[in-house]
Amino acid sequence: MSALSGFRIVELAETVAGEYCGKLLADFGAEVIKVERPVHGSPTRSMAPIVGDHNGFEHSALFAYLNTNKRSVRLDVTSAGDSEMLHKLIPTAQAVIDDYVSSQLERRHPAVVFCSITPYGQDAPPEFQNAKSINVFHSSGWGYHTPSHADPARPPLKGPGRFLADYEAGVDAALCVASSLFRHLHTGQGESIDVSQQAVLVSRADSILGRFIAGEVTPQNNRHDYDQKGPAAFFACADGYVYLYMSSRNHWTGVKKLMGNPGWLDEFDDDWLEFSVTQDKVTRFQEGFAAWVHGLHKDSAADEAQRLGVPLVPVKTAADLKDSPQYRHRGFFQNVTHPVLGTAAYPGVPYLLSASPARITSAAPSLGEHTTDVLDGIDAPRAMPTVKSPQRKPPKASRGGPLDGVRVVELTKVWAGPYAGKLLAFLGAEVIKVETADNPEEMRAYGGTDINHAPYFLSINPEICSVDLDLKSSAGLGRLRGLIGNSDIVVNNLRPGAMERLGLGYEQLKAIKPDIISVSIKMWGNDGPLGHQTGYAPCFAALAGLASLVGYPGGPPLGTSIRYGDSTVGAAAAFAPSRRCCIANSAARANSSTCRPWRRCPR
Repeated sequence: MSALSGFRIVELAETVAGEYCGKLLADFGAEVIKVERPVHGSPTRSMAPIVGDHNGFEHSALFAYLNTNKRSVRLDVTSAGDSEMLHKLIPTAQAVIDDYVSSQLERRHPAVVFCSITPYGQDAPPEFQNAKSINVFHSSGWGYHTPSHADPARPPLKGPGRFLADYEAGVDAALCVASSLFRHLHTGQGESIDVSQQAVLVSRADSILGRFIAGEVTPQNNRHDYDQKGPAAFFACADGYVYLYMSSRNHWTGVKKLMGNPGWLDEFDDDWLEFSVTQDKVTRFQEGFAAWVHGLHKDSAADEAQRLGVPLVPVKTAADLKDSPQYRHRGFFQNVTHPVLGTAAYPGVPYLLSASPARITSAAPSLGEHTTDVLDGIDAPRAMPTVKSPQRKPPKASRGGPLDGVRVVELTKVWAGPYAGKLLAFLGAEVIKVETADNPEEMRAYGGTDINHAPYFLSINPEICSVDLDLKSSAGLGRLRGLIGNSDIVVNNLRPGAMERLGLGYEQLKAIKPDIISVSIKMWGNDGPLGHQTGYAPCFAALAGLASLVGYPGGPPLGTSIRYGDSTVGAAAAFAPSRRCCIANSAARANSSTCRPWRRCPR
């Protein structure tokens, strides 16, 4: 059974952000009823790419992707009769998704969760509500800092694709809706959720902005403010490009071995990446590495490098993805047959879930396909999701959000994992970060020596509790197991196999607490032919085909900002357990699950 089975959601949204939010919820089992205007329906039905030589609104590949598993109802909400029908439909649902500013529906239906997704939030001036995704991207600061190490003589670049801001906001909106549904199960209370796409993108840069605000780093107000020092770059090879990221002595040692230890590498100290990066050294290394890799094939070079612990990856194009052995192993693409567009492989979700997988069971609906079925049954009795056994525990101090009463144990480092914990904490969960005094989270020392006041760490870990446990001792592990036994979710982004070596693999966690939700964040996931590989945010952007979409005409791929990606994965990882909480407490089914978003701890 899918995680959100039994929930009904009314989707009034007509933009990519709102429809993507609805898709995420529908693919996890919610009944999403899409209310569309007569004649042409949602505007996305006419958006490119259009399949075939057609102008009809059933030929949009974009609409087909965004609206799987949904039902379409045709209503003219400007007419009195249809408007009243909408007011009869909404109380049969637990949530409503829209993308405009309106409080009338919320006032009339206070027990329903309402989520509004707009470019700048509901309190923005009216003229801001017409902004498009590209406006939001550039006004958030990401565009100005794209690509990394920009040539100031050339203009900023937009992010990959047309709708990056929409997809980012859709993930956060789905997280908020799923969390609010969890509270709705326990209390019957409604919620008003106001998602600003621009604020979502700004929040993705929390670690960078935190250092600026704290004064640890002074922004120069130029294109390089988001950059990191070091030789990370794209390099041309025999059949495309590779991307290399290096930041530590171990990476450097691996690169020297990979290249056969040529004499010119002796010009660099082994710790230069950590303590003595200069532009001259970066340029010298990049020139030498470019000459070495130029004649190699991208996949074989990356495979050899990865086996030496070097974060080198091939830069994939969209056309490469369908042939990826890892995507095939994970079943990422799902064949869907659309009555007009035919059969195609649709992208799935970046998780494997053991008990409540996401499935695409039906193609996007034709306009008004379900109008009669839905409206004729509007007065029929409907079984509502109910709590089988309360999971919300009375917290020692109420945090006030929809996840109040949920406890999360966090075994994470750096950015992606802690960002997931941060979002869950902001939504009210008690998030307990497990650290070891002898080996604290490295972001505590990033850029300074005061581990309790490091701006980088503080900006990613607000609202978090910290406990000091020695996980190399049996006593420390015993206390951790006791903590897990009184928790609901365990999140980790440790290396593949690390949790199992600690005796905390999923099967072992279930022995501690049968209904535990385990979330594991890795670049490729825990399994598969490429599961052993390591990388940082720009590495998996290169692997996913995103980097190849950003660059100047006729030039090489440049990718989006080097900082983009970690926090996005963290948001996706937070969504996984938030909607899993709903099924864990629904009368329909109570069971445990493991969620494995694709991100690996960059160590």
